[in-house]
Amino acid sequence: MVFDTDEASIDAWLSGLGAAQANTAFVTSALEAGTIRHLCPSVDATLGAYYAVVHARSNVADAFVAWLESEGEAGHRR
Repeated sequence: MVFDTDEASIDAWLSGLGAAQANTAFVTSALEAGTIRHLCPSVDATLGAYYAVVHARSNVADAFVAWLESEGEAGHRR
């Protein structure tokens, strides 16, 4: 899916329609509430960052988020 506004992308994402890239300013409250997680906390993004939203905790979801985090960290080290 492609959205023309950050707000539409974030709404779809929080509704369970996948992952999203968002400006941290738009998702600060969700980060603080624990609704979303920063995938690469050691990376200080200046133009945006990626977050994972998991609506139903499971071993599969946790493994996928762990894989995303490891890929993000590996990409940052390159």
